Amino acid sequence: MGRCRREERKTCRFNALPMKRMKNTIAYIFLLLLGVAGGQASAQDNSYAQRLLDRTVSVLESMADYRADFVYTYPQASPQSGTMYARGDRYRVETDEFTLFSDGQYTYTVMDAEQEVTVRSVSDPEASALGSVQAILRRFADTFTPRTDRREGTVQYLRLMPREQDNPSQYVLVGIDTATGMPVRVEDVARDGSHTVLDIVSIVRGEGAADSLYRFDAKKYEQNGYYIARP
Repeated sequence: MGRCRREERKTCRFNALPMKRMKNTIAYIFLLLLGVAGGQASAQDNSYAQRLLDRTVSVLESMADYRADFVYTYPQASPQSGTMYARGDRYRVETDEFTLFSDGQYTYTVMDAEQEVTVRSVSDPEASALGSVQAILRRFADTFTPRTDRREGTVQYLRLMPREQDNPSQYVLVGIDTATGMPVRVEDVARDGSHTVLDIVSIVRGEGAADSLYRFDAKKYEQNGYYIARP
């Protein structure tokens, strides 16, 4: 796609990557790395599936900061690699198509091909998949119910069933290594038959501490000719 003319950018930004696909990419990254959709179990829910999810959440929360490398494959496309950094409520996701990061108050979506940055408040209703870590966790916890599924060696798969029938996912499989409590894979099976996979290559404690990962330097982007869309 060609770049938008500056006067058109408010209406045609992100044409290099459909927003829906970008939001889905980010949503599944967070699903796997920031709580696996199960951190808010009720006291009455003592199922094995929920306990395993809760354990995984506890393991991730015990890390003050971390770096996770992943490979993301969506339908009819080649696998793409990416990296996520997290520290508290701050995070940064880097892929070949975009960079998204949050300083806890705002999210910044950087599209290098379009030389554009979109700034949103984490409370922006249009940014439901791009908001704060807590908001993302709450959304997934409210969206899916976990059940046990297949087991492969030490990896137990949980089938997350959507609570609403209009959810585009038929179900989501989350693979958790029961030996370490760490998430390793997400498979989304959509109602239209498409299949999306996110594989975790590694999660390393202590590589997400740097403030610079989550700081937005507007001057740097403006000097390089980027258009900055602010709320």
